Amino acid sequence: MAVRFDYAGGDGVEFEPFASFLSADETTDWFRAWTGNSELNGDDFRVFGQDGTGGYAAFWLVHPSRALVEQPVVFLGVGVRVLLALARFS
Repeated sequence: MAVRFDYAGGDGVEFEPFASFLSADETTDWFRAWTGNSELNGDDFRVFGQDGTGGYAAFWLVHPSRALVEQPVVFLGVGVRVLLALARFS
């Protein structure tokens, strides 16, 4: 299910949210292919969707003691690494 967002004068941004997170194996396979490093794993990411180019949106689990919704959201694509959102902590 691709979702279009009105952006850039109607050009839109294509985003496909997944029904569930990618599995740990799928995330690791993708992360190794994306980085070119077969020793890494994708344990620090929960991938929840992708854009039209195949880049992934994910929660980046950098705060072990905090809830999932308090983790930063990142976009990882071909030649692109973007921090999209940070949760605010009191």
